[in-house]
Amino acid sequence: MILWAMREAVNETTGVSPFTLVYGSLPHGPLAVLREMWLDESNFPTPKNKTAEYLTVLGERLATALLFAQSHAETTQQQYVERYNARSCVNSFRIGKPVLVLQKDSSASKVFSR
Repeated sequence: MILWAMREAVNETTGVSPFTLVYGSLPHGPLAVLREMWLDESNFPTPKNKTAEYLTVLGERLATALLFAQSHAETTQQQYVERYNARSCVNSFRIGKPVLVLQKDSSASKVFSR
């Protein structure tokens, strides 16, 4: 159930759920099925063979989801850059000015640096 929730949730960067990017359709989760059973709305289509028309439609859906995810990811990444740059500053060092340098310690412990 946890994996289903993660695959069904909309990703903040892409704006699309992973399920939609893989299968080209909106997820129909267990709670939606339960709701339809309780409200007697279950008109599930009968399974049919995967025809060339089905594959064409699936390809179009996947292409549409990909374009949406790419455009949404570009705008979101630009927002991330703007947020980061708003608080960052340029550091300049002068000769003789004391600085703190952390070097990886030769011991096996990753916690301690020198």
